[in-house]
Amino acid sequence: MSKNFYRLAGALLGVVYLRGLFIPLMDNDAAHHANIALHMFCTGDYVSLIDQGRDYLDKPHLHFWLAALSYHIFGVNSFAYKFPSLLFSILGIYATYRLGKLLYSKETGRLAAFILATSFSFILANHDVRMDAILTSSVIFSIWQLIAFTKTLRWKNLMLASIGLACGFSTKGMIGVVMPGIAVATHILYERNWTILYHWKWMLLPVFVLMLIGPVLYCYYLQFDLHPEKFVRGHAAISGVRFILWSQNIERLEGEKFGAVAQGDPFFFLHTFLWAFIPWSLLTIAAYWKRLKKFIRKRFRYSSQREFITFGTITIIFIIISASNFKLPHYLNILLPLFSILLAGYLTSTLRRRPQRDFFITQIIQAGLLLIGMIALTLWVFPLQNFLVIPLLLLPGILYFHFQQEATLQQRVVMLSICTALFCNTLLSFHFYPQLLTHQAGKTLAEDILQLPIDRNKLYYLQDYEHSNSLDFYSASLIADISAQKLSTIRQPVWICTGVNGKAELDRCHIPYTITRQVYNYRVSKPKGSFLDPDSRASQLKHFYVLAISR
Repeated sequence: MSKNFYRLAGALLGVVYLRGLFIPLMDNDAAHHANIALHMFCTGDYVSLIDQGRDYLDKPHLHFWLAALSYHIFGVNSFAYKFPSLLFSILGIYATYRLGKLLYSKETGRLAAFILATSFSFILANHDVRMDAILTSSVIFSIWQLIAFTKTLRWKNLMLASIGLACGFSTKGMIGVVMPGIAVATHILYERNWTILYHWKWMLLPVFVLMLIGPVLYCYYLQFDLHPEKFVRGHAAISGVRFILWSQNIERLEGEKFGAVAQGDPFFFLHTFLWAFIPWSLLTIAAYWKRLKKFIRKRFRYSSQREFITFGTITIIFIIISASNFKLPHYLNILLPLFSILLAGYLTSTLRRRPQRDFFITQIIQAGLLLIGMIALTLWVFPLQNFLVIPLLLLPGILYFHFQQEATLQQRVVMLSICTALFCNTLLSFHFYPQLLTHQAGKTLAEDILQLPIDRNKLYYLQDYEHSNSLDFYSASLIADISAQKLSTIRQPVWICTGVNGKAELDRCHIPYTITRQVYNYRVSKPKGSFLDPDSRASQLKHFYVLAISR
């Protein structure tokens, strides 16, 4: 591949990622996580995980610590919350490049990095920021360093692997340790390099990791183990240390604590992968199938010409998460770097020897369908308002047609896929997401509250009714709850933030109010067809209010 193509495509891709830093946070998860960090920032309590005044058990501290630190540097805004995840994503892309280079070649590593960086879910993880970008990058960094350690036995690789494992654990629990462990185990098992298992340095790895995750375990101990009287999820005597080391993963596999999401769909992650890894998903399935047939034909005998770590780890983790009774699309994110390396290895080897025209035709059809979808978003769902976006949208096409003239068929497959991803994500970042988020009430109400003569110390949510995490975040304050019963006894002016159900409860309790501000609100992180259809959109919108209550 032309280095100039990579440089220009990388520059356009950088614009997409930088644009994502300024897209407002979506309710619920992104703004929800941002507010846990906001509690740390506002109170100075970096030990406790607090969600809307309640103890939060589900996720460890690293993501929240990084966001709170970023608030201190940049202030409480979208950029500050998302910036640490972008830095980790850059690390993850680089680690994918280095692992691809270690397993195959420099060319393969570079292509794998671009495949990862242009995949839909990886970009989305930097626009709608949760834990996924940090976890994915920590996991692939750990795998890279562990595989490097098996080849060199250097202290540097062991220590960096320990840091990566600790970051993964401190972001989302044991999955950040288990997956790299499975990866290195499959690698050693395939190569039958039994002597490496007995090297004494391995014994120090768990010691280093335990030391590095010590602050997280201690914080869990202080918040939960020392306070058995606390009720969390309806239970008392909760051990935070036991939860994060063991119970968290068991609960998600069983689905009892979180609800049996997609329990009856064993193919959930397969059809999720089809859109999550656009525009590379179909090629990756073909590459995986070819690799599976080759391993079966060779009876999984070791060959220095093939690596097993990507195929083996993908297979094992895919089976584990598919067996879980609680499934969410972003669970796939930790596998995206390995999918990228698997596909890059296939493209730089098999297709170089035997270019396949059907692959190119497949990508042309996919690009055409995506183009139709993007046109629908631009002309029908949310008509284009900022025509300055058009020059940016033309650049991926210009890039492709300039370099494809002297390119091989295999190179055209790659270039078409990259340029398709650039076009789609440029349109989404500069047009669709900003338009979509105008239908989320939080940021708009926060801006109004800062301008209205409202005493923010007397601003509340109605308890047990609608909340807006983005309202808390963009007002840079943690709005407390108040019950309707207590509200009826207050004789001083207060303001209530609530939705249509909370407003109906005030009517039922005969609590008088006046509407200070009302805006439309919709859960934009899960848009339905009836919302995307302009003709039926109004029926899907509900008001969110600021109500003035005075006696």
